[in-house]
Amino acid sequence: MPTAVKIHRRRKKKKKKKKKKKKKKKKKKKKKKKKKVHGLDFGSVKPFIFNSEASEPSADGAFADSRNRVIVVRCMNWASGYSKRATQLLPNGYGRKKKKKKKKKKKEKKKKKKKKKKKKKKKGSE
Repeated sequence: MPTAVKIHRRRKKKKKKKKKKKKKKKKKKKKKKKKKVHGLDFGSVKPFIFNSEASEPSADGAFADSRNRVIVVRCMNWASGYSKRATQLLPNGYGRKKKKKKKKKKKEKKKKKKKKKKKKKKKGSE
């Protein structure tokens, strides 16, 4: 009979327990207070009795539009009153709209033309 061979059994490694991560509490964001110009909010629309004098920008921080509403604007230089640029800070639908770029369309057209020329050359070579 062959001599008994001892089998060396390897000890199983103990699995490390994963530590649970503590959840961080979310901080509540503080709402920013709107700056007021002479008691009026920027971009706010308020009812206003329209007259020719009030329609022009005044040092009061607001001017009226054609529908008898005051539109509050901010200007860089208070001393010189309001510039026309101040109207950029109007509420939605009142300010100047950005012009869309038309350059992209031109590039696409050029690419199409080049493709057509290449096809014609291939036909000629055949």
